[in-house]
Amino acid sequence: MAGEISFNCLQCGSPIAIHAPGQSLSYACRACGALVEENHQGLRILKKASQSMLWKPLLELGSKNKLRGETWQVIGFMVRSDGSGDYVWSEYLLFNPFQGFRWLTESQGHWNFLHMTRHRPKSALGTWVSWGGRRYRLFLKGKARVKFVLGEFYWRVKIGDEVTVKDYIAPPDILSSEEDGTEEMWSAGTYVEPEDIEKAFRPLHPMPARVGVAPNQPSRYLEKRNAYLKHWGFFAAILIALHLLMNSFKQETTVLDTNILRDGKVPVQLLRSESFTLDKSGTNVKIQVYAPLQNSWLNLRFTMVQEDGQAAAPIEFGRDLYRYESGSEGSESHTLDEVFLKHLDQGRYRLDINSEMGWVDPSILSKQDFPLRVTVKKDVKVISPLVLCLILVSLFPLWILLGDWRFESKRWADSDVNG
Repeated sequence: MAGEISFNCLQCGSPIAIHAPGQSLSYACRACGALVEENHQGLRILKKASQSMLWKPLLELGSKNKLRGETWQVIGFMVRSDGSGDYVWSEYLLFNPFQGFRWLTESQGHWNFLHMTRHRPKSALGTWVSWGGRRYRLFLKGKARVKFVLGEFYWRVKIGDEVTVKDYIAPPDILSSEEDGTEEMWSAGTYVEPEDIEKAFRPLHPMPARVGVAPNQPSRYLEKRNAYLKHWGFFAAILIALHLLMNSFKQETTVLDTNILRDGKVPVQLLRSESFTLDKSGTNVKIQVYAPLQNSWLNLRFTMVQEDGQAAAPIEFGRDLYRYESGSEGSESHTLDEVFLKHLDQGRYRLDINSEMGWVDPSILSKQDFPLRVTVKKDVKVISPLVLCLILVSLFPLWILLGDWRFESKRWADSDVNG
């Protein structure tokens, strides 16, 4: 390219371009992979004759591309791995004469845009640090080893160089430290959508598909979650207000409270309550029944009869009460029960009760008469419609919360730090 500074590779003679003159110290020949280093006297010496050309950069070295309002030239390509060598990622060195150097990293289809920073984070509690007004959480710590390089770099890079790395995250941001035993360097960056990289750099090969969830990948559920929780709170407040308003018009009234004497010596007996009146249609009622049983059970079949109506059919329902104070199965007690009826017609009613009774020991002579207490209340304040509505309006927010939980679970499943 006209005006481009270059020198010939000391191994194969191919031209090696210099894009950051005066700043680059290492050069890797794109033709043969030879690694040339500039020493302290400014002389270029061959440090490694060749590399296995196992990796090809996705972004064209030397190309200039505009990302986030600035033009960046891709000048270096590096492949690194973790300490085991199983996990491999790519790093691209970008250069702008006015902005300096930046890094683009690609790992399993996820991209980060980073810059070096001299501002070290402040240590916080446990695995947290503070930097730039935000709190970052430790996600990963381990080794990073250089496996392959192409292009030019501003330090004397060597194949096999190894550093200790730590990654802290505050999605979509990331904070990384690298320590080689002599110094510790920090870089800060943010997650970049692959579509933005593809649009800005026009890669040489198809973009790698994203795998899993990146450490600092922003959750698409997070913004929705906060928005839907606000809406949910708004609708829940409206529903509760409507519930309170509607119930404020109801005057719960007891229309029957009676004790019906039950003969404790007979197994079957038909009982009848006093009459009670419902003064308007659409009324709901709650019928409560209590029997002071002892080592016996009572089956009650109710028939609610409208005494002054012709069309309405009797309403039938049943309840079982019991109380066992001793026996092989231990003590059990269920002597109080209730039933809720709604949308009843106006009129005069009574309760016909067919009762059947049994005893643990039929020979017990202490069978005594007892009062069967029956209470009927009308215009009862109920909460079940409110509960049902709250459940319905909560379904979608719960789905969002579940999605966010699953997303974060996938993120932290790849962390080697106990979350």
